Amino acid sequence: MKRLLIALKFLTIFPLPSVEGEINDEVLGRSSAMFPLAGLIQGGVLTVTVILSENLYSPDIVAALVLTVLILTNGGFHLDGLSDTFDALASRGNRERMLTVMKDSSSGPIGVVSLIMILLLKYLLIREILATEEYWFIPLLLFPAAGKWTMLAGMYHGRSARNDGLGRIFIEGTGTSGFLTGVFYICLSVSVLAAFFGGDSRGRMFFMSATGFIVAYIFTIMTIPFFRKRFGGLTGDTLGAVSEIGEVLFLMVALSLGR
Repeated sequence: MKRLLIALKFLTIFPLPSVEGEINDEVLGRSSAMFPLAGLIQGGVLTVTVILSENLYSPDIVAALVLTVLILTNGGFHLDGLSDTFDALASRGNRERMLTVMKDSSSGPIGVVSLIMILLLKYLLIREILATEEYWFIPLLLFPAAGKWTMLAGMYHGRSARNDGLGRIFIEGTGTSGFLTGVFYICLSVSVLAAFFGGDSRGRMFFMSATGFIVAYIFTIMTIPFFRKRFGGLTGDTLGAVSEIGEVLFLMVALSLGR
């Protein structure tokens, strides 16, 4: 429970009780095992948002509300990483130059474009899923968990590009047991949701959900050598970028296979 509370405090802005005991780098790093579960809780908040608003507003407005709640509960944390990562890649400098650009708090034109495109894609995908899928709540529950899953996978398989920063703490603190714990929560969530809430389409819902997580995982594995070549490894910003794109990939799989 302590690791989940730490993960929620790090990944969201939910009002939560204070964590008892000392939170050192080791404790913080090990909380990455709870990232997928934290994402599932965030997905629950999005589902409640739909339930409370679907009879009051059009699907377009409901999708916009869901996206707004997603951004607010994340505190824009991962979007900032996406923007910084694309600005660094667009700088076309050497490794040190790109890492310096990534640390800059301001957003350049490429970073702004990346934000617009990722938000537009999420909005359209969420809108389409709400409008066309009978069991819309399953992908809505799971796609934030898929984004957090990509972060866990990147931390486990990747290496840090820096000798300091939060990214290094999580990358060095994520071991095999933490990775397998995250895998367990994903498998449990997918199985329970498909079996008990998938109705007559439980087999299709299981296949859709499992495929979405696998695609997100493959994407993460493919980005690791890319970021190693460009930056010398992963940073907190690149992990945030991978998380944002991982959410989009999961939604795309859900829309294509969930019908």
